[in-house]
Amino acid sequence: MLKLYTLLSLLFIISCKQEIIETTCDQEVFINSNAYNNNSSANLTINSVEIVDNCLIINFGASGCDGSSWQEKLIGSEEILESSPVQRNLIFSLDNWEICLAYFTKEVSFDISSLQINNESSMVLNIENDTNNFEVLYEY
Repeated sequence: MLKLYTLLSLLFIISCKQEIIETTCDQEVFINSNAYNNNSSANLTINSVEIVDNCLIINFGASGCDGSSWQEKLIGSEEILESSPVQRNLIFSLDNWEICLAYFTKEVSFDISSLQINNESSMVLNIENDTNNFEVLYEY
């Protein structure tokens, strides 16, 4: 009986799956200098910026009817600023055609792993906005 109990316990332990937590971001960052230079961060306010794993999470607010039609973009310049650590400029852009006076806040995340540079372990991300700018250290 003891052998059966031990065998069943062992099978139970082996069959248990370890839960793996994966971080998934809402969108990808778009890297294009032309798009970076021709976009605006007007008509929105960035409240906070943080990095969790390889996701840049931006909390922002803007006026609108309900925010359901908003299209957010994070656009990176191709230029790498030589410093220690290196830096890259980004602009957070919002396409908002909602014509209402209500104000909403929203949070969106972007996969920034494509910004990584070989032979570097970190970089400063400069996130541009018309009302305020953010600098955040991205370590990878």
